[in-house]
Amino acid sequence: MLLRNMRMSALRVHLFGRIEVYVGPERPALEGRRLQELLAFLLIHRGHPWPREMLADSIWGEGDPEQLRKGLRQSLWKLQSGADLRDGAFLVVDAEFVGVNPDSPLWLDVAEFEAAHDAARGRRGVDLDDATAAQLRAATDLYRGDLLEGWYV
Repeated sequence: MLLRNMRMSALRVHLFGRIEVYVGPERPALEGRRLQELLAFLLIHRGHPWPREMLADSIWGEGDPEQLRKGLRQSLWKLQSGADLRDGAFLVVDAEFVGVNPDSPLWLDVAEFEAAHDAARGRRGVDLDDATAAQLRAATDLYRGDLLEGWYV
């Protein structure tokens, strides 16, 4: 399961407002716009793996293909190292694809919003049970600003 209780998660990521990443109580140094862009893209589109070539082209833009691949390799290494999950389990990476490991201990604010939305979808407010209403309140408490605030793509 992708989502875990926030207190139990090794990796916590906030994408509402400014991007914030935590490994346990620490904030790893995931600096650099491209690194953050790669992380945000993979997390928002965490449902399936993405071709390495597409990621390199999209995030690093035009340029020498070998340099684009090198930039992606280095960023993937930094993400894995920064997440420091001991077993490298945050991402699933192979020669052709990159994706978020659905079994990694990850908490993501966007996923909490999605889960609350799914739980309440198609139901009027007066028809919500206490647990769903509490889930919606908890999700709204996580809102710290626009998704990827300050990013203009």
